Amino acid sequence: MTADKNSAPGNESPFLQQSASLDPATATQAWLNSVPQDKREKSDAYFEGGYWLLLWNFLLGLAIAVFLLAGRRAARMRDWAGRVGRKPFLRDALFGALYAVAAWALSLPLTIYQGYFREHQYAMATQSFGPWFMEQLTGLAVSVVLLALVTAVFYAVLRRVGAAFGDTVDVVAGTTPLDARMRCSEARLEIIARELLDGRTGLGPR
Repeated sequence: MTADKNSAPGNESPFLQQSASLDPATATQAWLNSVPQDKREKSDAYFEGGYWLLLWNFLLGLAIAVFLLAGRRAARMRDWAGRVGRKPFLRDALFGALYAVAAWALSLPLTIYQGYFREHQYAMATQSFGPWFMEQLTGLAVSVVLLALVTAVFYAVLRRVGAAFGDTVDVVAGTTPLDARMRCSEARLEIIARELLDGRTGLGPR
């Protein structure tokens, strides 16, 4: 039985010999060593700054939520949505849309720095400000629609669950909402009857 000539150690191609002797770690380090020092430092600064920006965006989002929802700001937003939207679903959707616009406007300075000036500073973008800002407005429109729908559906579910929970409590207590209203009417009639008997109303004899 004869051995395959191509499988003999001396007949391996130069490419296979080079691949067999290639160490990925050594090749990676050799490539990194070929990158100029200033470009390596610039790349490290870009990615490290990106990690910090994740934190700043998170903290800014919390601060915006506290600013908009604390005090009378959320109440004024809710009142405006209630005047414009008569139905609860539309009112909640308008509130969510208004919150999205307000949050976008408050975070716009950081967005401009992070998405435009910083990208140009590190030569990661070549787009001018006009087209870039139009993309931000497109993203805002999508966010407004999505947050409006999510807010409206969320509060609709809360209302449905709240109503069902209230009926469950009444049934457990041995009453229904209709029974509670009837008992309240009976109590009022009893009070009026007592006042009539005591002569303390204008309907009795003087």
